[in-house]
Amino acid sequence: MTRARLIEAGGGGILIAFGLAFAIGAFRYRIGDFLEMGPGMFPLIVGLAITFMGAVVLLLGVVGGNEDPEPFDAAVFKRRMRVLGLVSSSLLVFGLLIRSFGMFPAIMALVLLVGLTERERRPVVSVLTAIVLAVLAWLIFAKGLGLNIPAVRWGL
Repeated sequence: MTRARLIEAGGGGILIAFGLAFAIGAFRYRIGDFLEMGPGMFPLIVGLAITFMGAVVLLLGVVGGNEDPEPFDAAVFKRRMRVLGLVSSSLLVFGLLIRSFGMFPAIMALVLLVGLTERERRPVVSVLTAIVLAVLAWLIFAKGLGLNIPAVRWGL
């Protein structure tokens, strides 16, 4: 077994462990049945789904084909880490801004940060996308579902 396959199988094993821990933890709550679901049903289903996906990854790692993994490319790795960092930070910024400043500024910041991940950045397209998504989110969540999220609020 090659090193890459061993790493893939190990990742599958880790997913199985996390999924089983999540599923077992769900039994601390009432599970119910599919007609009357208890608070433990959703964590149980998610834990079992993660366990199943881990088993698939483990199986593919053990019996996968003989193809060689693509060689390490520092530029590709750097780009992927940049994208991961920008997307993660955009979610964090959204969570920090929505209470203090409202839905529009939070969505604008989220979309503009994620827009930085594109190679050919077009600021006008990013701003227009942010505006359209902010308006759509406001229409869906504030007006359609009646959630009490202000569109804009200034101040902490």
